[in-house]
Amino acid sequence: MKTLILNADSRPLSVVSIKRAVMLDMNNSNITALCYYDRLLLSTSGEIKIPAVMMYSRYIHIPFKRCPSKRAIRFRDGNKCAYCNISLSPEIFTIDHIIPVSRFDNRNKANTWDNLVSCCQKCNLKKGNKTPEEAGMELLNKPRKVDRLFLIDTIPKEWEKYM
Repeated sequence: MKTLILNADSRPLSVVSIKRAVMLDMNNSNITALCYYDRLLLSTSGEIKIPAVMMYSRYIHIPFKRCPSKRAIRFRDGNKCAYCNISLSPEIFTIDHIIPVSRFDNRNKANTWDNLVSCCQKCNLKKGNKTPEEAGMELLNKPRKVDRLFLIDTIPKEWEKYM
């Protein structure tokens, strides 16, 4: 169970643990709970409502981060190799640049959602410093940009009207 945090403009800002949400609800006057889950937490001081959605009263400016994380790429790709579709254990998991880094002016331009895929070590070594076409390999799925905020399996019904 997680809590959705909205910015002052009603756009999703982050997702936090229920422990963090309860602390924010009790101790931060700049954030307000908009709705609660049906479940309660029991504590020594009584029952505590669990916020499902919260909103900041002031706008929070978040700097734009260009490069997706390895975790985000792995989640987006369903923990499967983009070339051979095997399940990736931590021992064989790598990230592949579809167009090699050497073909870009700088590394940051190569680290984009549409140029990074999950890959097993065997396929990554086979592809090397080539494009999939040059290596005689085929991408099984076209990579796509994903909103990092929603790298969770299911969205609770309490969030639906805020999405």
